Amino acid sequence: MKFSRLELSDAEILRPYFSSVDDEEYGRLCEYSFGSPLLWRELYNIEFCVEYGALFMRSRLENTARITYSTPMGGVSLADNIRRLKAYTASIGEPLLLTSVSDAALREVLAVCPNGVVTTDPAWYDYLYAAEDLREFAGRKYSKKRNHINRFLALYPDWRAETITAANTADAIAFIEADFAANPKEDYPAYTEGTRMSVDVLNNLETYGFSGIILYVEGQAAGVALGETGGDTLYVHTEKASTEIVGAYQILVREYVRSAGPGIAFVNREEDDGVPGLRASKESYFPCALLKKHSIDCPL
Repeated sequence: MKFSRLELSDAEILRPYFSSVDDEEYGRLCEYSFGSPLLWRELYNIEFCVEYGALFMRSRLENTARITYSTPMGGVSLADNIRRLKAYTASIGEPLLLTSVSDAALREVLAVCPNGVVTTDPAWYDYLYAAEDLREFAGRKYSKKRNHINRFLALYPDWRAETITAANTADAIAFIEADFAANPKEDYPAYTEGTRMSVDVLNNLETYGFSGIILYVEGQAAGVALGETGGDTLYVHTEKASTEIVGAYQILVREYVRSAGPGIAFVNREEDDGVPGLRASKESYFPCALLKKHSIDCPL
C-alpha cells in the first residue's frame, strides 16, 4: 500500500466511497461523512490509499503519536480490508490501531483480530438527533428552547435565514472570523482548526459540496451553520451564533435542519470533545442516541 497526504484537490477521488455513510458498518459516525477527512486533513495529518477497490485512511495528531487507521470504505468486504491492513502494518513492523469503529463494524473487526484490545472514550461519542425534534422543538422537554425562540422572535422581528451563496459568503467569513477573535480558545487546537477550516469551506464551497445558512438579525450576520447530507442524515460541521442575541443558537439549529428538507431523518452534531460546556449544550437538545466510537489495538 502507498499512502499519500490528503489534499483538497483529492476530493473527487474520495467522494465515491462516501455514498452510503448511513450503512450499518459506518454507523452514521461523523468521521465517515465525506467532508470530515477534508476538514481535519491538516490537524490530523490524514493520508489515504485506494487499493482493492477500497479507500484506506490513516492519521496521527503529532509526529510522535502512533498512526491510526479508520474503517476502510468500499471493496468486497470489511473483513478482507482489515486483513490487508493487518498485513500492511505488520510489513512495516507496527501493530494495527483502528479508531472510530462503529458498534456494527466492531464485531467484524474482532472476528479478524480476536486479540484486539477495545477502548472507548465518551468524549468522542457523536450526538445523534431525530430531525423532526430539531425542526419543531415540540413537547414539554423542549419548552426552554421554544421560550428562547419566542423571546428571539419578540425582540428581533427583523431577522432572516439565507442559504449561503457567493452573494453572502463574505458575510459568513466575516462573522466566523469575528467570533473567533472574540473567543480565541488558543489552548483548544480542534476549535482553532475548526474555525480555520470553516473559512476554507466557505472559500471552496463547491469542492466540499456543503450546504449552509447564514442568520441575519437587523441586517447583521448573527450565525452560520455548515454541513452536508449523507443518506438520511445531516452532518453539522459548523454551528456558530452570537451569544449576545437571545435565541440565536436555537433559531440557527432549527432553520438549518428545516433547510435540509423533509428527507432528512437524523442530525449528527458531532462530539463534545470532553468540554463540559459543549456537552451540556448538546445534551440540552435531547439526542436520540449517542454513537459510540471504538479504538481497537490489534497486536502483531
